[in-house]
This record gives sequence, C-alpha cells and structure tokens, in this order.
Amino acid sequence: MAAATAARMMCDADVQVLFTKDGEAVGMSTKSSVVTGRLRRLVLARDRCCQFPGCGRRAGVDVHHLRHRGKKGNNALENLTLLCRFHHHRMHEGNWTVERCGEHLVFTAPDGRSFSDNPRPSSGHAGQVWSKGRTADDGRSQWCGDSLDLDHALAALGSAPRENSPGSARAHRRSA
Repeated sequence: MAAATAARMMCDADVQVLFTKDGEAVGMSTKSSVVTGRLRRLVLARDRCCQFPGCGRRAGVDVHHLRHRGKKGNNALENLTLLCRFHHHRMHEGNWTVERCGEHLVFTAPDGRSFSDNPRPSSGHAGQVWSKGRTADDGRSQWCGDSLDLDHALAALGSAPRENSPGSARAHRRSA
C-alpha cells in the first residue's frame, strides 16, 4: 500500500494500538475513532459540507487533518476540516496541501497555484460589464425551481429530427 493511501485512510479511521514489550505483544487497546462523535459533530456543524473550493458536497464527507497526526498534528477543531471522499483522496494522493489562514482555508495545487475557500471578488469596473450590454442577471440560471414537465421534455426530444429521418439535413443531402 502506498504511504499516501495509508495516510488518507488514517485521517478518518478507527485506530487500535498494539502494546509490546521486548518485541512481544502484551495487550491491545479498545478500538476507538480518531475523530470522536462529539468532535466530529462539531466539525460537521462548523463546515456543513466539503470545504474544497467550489465543491460544497454534503454527503460522503470525511474529516481531514490539516496537519497529519504523523507530522505532529492533533485532533483540535482548528486542525480539522470536512472534505468529500473525492477531494480527500485528491489531497492525500494528488499532492494537494491545505492550511488554515485565520478563518479561511487555502488549498495549494501540486503546481503551486493557491485557491481560497473564500474567493475574492473579481476586479474590474461595473461600467465595463454594462458597456458590453450585459447585466449581472446574464450569468444567472433562469430556473425558478419548477418541477420537470416530463411530457414536455419528451415531446421536445421526440420532435427533434433524427439523423436519417426524411426532414433531416443528412437525408436531404442523400436525395440530392
């Protein structure tokens, strides 16, 4: 098993300690969660979702140690954050790093680019946007939360000309 895989698995895993004396096993601790129930609930309440910039996934999240326990990290709340399993895997096995800067997290990609969980607004002047005939509403979704009208959607899909149907451009080129 790769060291990065083992580190990722230990980040939010159950641990059992084997006690030895002179190379002989003398006892075993009880199995305990690295991030206890109360501490895990605190992290969940604070972060609520994956903290990777732009993600926000709520299901399938792991508690990630900003400084791994093997590198003198601890289980203090400020050393923990939530990551979805995809981004947790990316952090450990994709050579990404994350550190807390005040109240915010800064993620660093393997190529050195940094991303904040609290991105700064783009610089520029509103007049530049308006001069192009655009408004802030142009980039927003027009969906109002309506339910899908399946009959309408299927009718629209069914009314599109098929590739070889008599009305399609391809069928028209063949007949010419």
